[in-house]
Amino acid sequence: MTTTIRDAGPESGHGSGDHSDQPGGLDELLDGHGPTPIDYQQKEAVSKALQNGASIDAIVIAGDMRRSTSLMKEAVSFQVYAQIINRFVTAIQIATRSCGGWFDKFTGDGFLAFWVTTGDASLKATVLRNVVEYARQQRVFFGELILPDLRLNSQNFPAGVGFAVGIDGGPTYPATIGGDLTIVGPPVVGAVRMLNTAGPGEIVLNVRPGQSLYDYQSRIWKHGEVEVTQEWRKTKEYEQQVFPVVSKDDSTTVSAFRKMRNRPPRGPEPLQAPPAPESPSA
Repeated sequence: MTTTIRDAGPESGHGSGDHSDQPGGLDELLDGHGPTPIDYQQKEAVSKALQNGASIDAIVIAGDMRRSTSLMKEAVSFQVYAQIINRFVTAIQIATRSCGGWFDKFTGDGFLAFWVTTGDASLKATVLRNVVEYARQQRVFFGELILPDLRLNSQNFPAGVGFAVGIDGGPTYPATIGGDLTIVGPPVVGAVRMLNTAGPGEIVLNVRPGQSLYDYQSRIWKHGEVEVTQEWRKTKEYEQQVFPVVSKDDSTTVSAFRKMRNRPPRGPEPLQAPPAPESPSA
């Protein structure tokens, strides 16, 4: 049965707002950001939180394409560069919503999205695992279908290009800003902070979701194809514990980044001289 969503009240922020200035009101606003097909239980939860100024429990993911400014600067064709980025962000939006997520916004060369975690602890653990799997698939998509085109369109190709992800979770607050749906709260800050610590190709979780996956990873990935590790990294404010996700299929870019994080860059290997031509036979 389809759940009826009441229109929200006065404009601005969370907890109140008149969405009558938006075509279709609150229904269309939520449908434009939510999973496809829409999950009506989640839709009801987001709607009530938006109208009442309440929080929802969610997993928040922040993604970013590393060195995008340098790639734009070095582009052979700016039009082709724009087409590649458009293909990238469009695919991310479609994949997010088709994988049960809510797409929040684009952030230039990145994005913010969230997954509502209603239900018991088992269901929340399943959602968290699915978010990590989603992030792994997006990394593969970037490496196989976006990165080669960026390389072909570059006059000079900079080091450190890759798709990085930060993940956090906890109570978040749906809000309308500029007439559009978004979320605010500590998990948004945490996801962005984890993103800022991640190297190209890395997926890094903050302590709340990271510790959960770390403790139960053997039950989630029984064949060891994914390992959640823990380490300390410096953030903008202080050094803190983070939980990188390591896959057996991690690219050499990721492993090289970890090894070279605090080392000076190394120049290219010297070219070997070609073999001397054979002397003509007498």
